[in-house]
Amino acid sequence: MPSLSLIACDVSSLSDVALSPSLTSINLHSNNVTSLVVSYDYLKGIEDYKDNVNVNDNVNVKINDNDDDNNNNDDDYNNNNNNNPGDTAPSLPVLRLHCFGKLKELNLSSNALFKHPPHTVPLPPSTTNLLSLAPHLLTLDLSANSLTDWSVTKTVKLPSLETLKVSYNDLGDLTGLTSFPNLVNLEAKGNNLSTPRSILPLSNCPRIKVLTLQEGAVSNPVCSTDGYLSAVLGAAPFLSTLDGSDLDAGFQDDARYSTSSPPRGGHSRSSLPSQVPP
Repeated sequence: MPSLSLIACDVSSLSDVALSPSLTSINLHSNNVTSLVVSYDYLKGIEDYKDNVNVNDNVNVKINDNDDDNNNNDDDYNNNNNNNPGDTAPSLPVLRLHCFGKLKELNLSSNALFKHPPHTVPLPPSTTNLLSLAPHLLTLDLSANSLTDWSVTKTVKLPSLETLKVSYNDLGDLTGLTSFPNLVNLEAKGNNLSTPRSILPLSNCPRIKVLTLQEGAVSNPVCSTDGYLSAVLGAAPFLSTLDGSDLDAGFQDDARYSTSSPPRGGHSRSSLPSQVPP
C-alpha cells in the first residue's frame, strides 16, 4: 500500500509535502508542522485531484473563496448564490470530494500543532482542514504537540476513526471526542486531565474499549483522585482495558485503583518528553 514517511525532515507546512490521493499512510513524526490548514490552490495541484472528486459524497468542504476566477460552473464544486440584497461577499462554493479518501493512518506526533488556528477563529479564505478530506481515517496520532485545546479537530468529523493518540500534550478535558463517535482506542496519558468531570466526554464514544490515561510514571492528575475508576466506567461502561489492565481479568482488584493506595500525582510538564517515538 502506498505510504509516505518523512521523519525529522524539518517539514513546517503540509503545503511543502507532495501528498497523493493514493496514499494510505502518512508519517510526519518529529517535524515542525504548525497547522492542518491547506489551501484550495494546493488541493487543485494534487496529482489526479479531479479523479478523486465524488459529487455524491457526504463530505462537504466549504471554501471561502473570494476569487472570481473560481466562481464558475466547474463540476468540482457548486456555487449557489444565496446572498441577500446588499451583501458584498460572494457565496461559499461547496466542494464534495474525497481528496484523501484512501488515507487510513496519519502520524503528526512531535510537531507544533499548538499553533493551529483556534477553532473560534474562521479559517482564512480558500482554505480547509486537511482532516475534513480524509473521512475514512482509522488512526490519528497528535501526541507531543503541546496542545492545550481541541482546535485541530474541533471543526471536523471523523466517523471512521478508531484509534486516537493525544498523549504528551496539555489537554484539560476530552471535549474534542465529539468528533470521533466510533472511537475504540484512546491514548491520552501525560496530559492535564485533573477532575472526573474532565473525562465525562468519554460518553460521546460508546464503542470505546481501550483507554490509556496513565502508563508507568506518565499520568494525569485525575488518575490519583478517589473515584477515578468509577468515573471512567460511568462514562465508558463497555471499556475492556484501562491503563493496560484487563477489566475482565480482575481489574477491579488492581492496587493502583484502590482508594487506599497512596497518591500517585499527575505529571509535571517539565518531565514530559518533547518528542515521542515514531
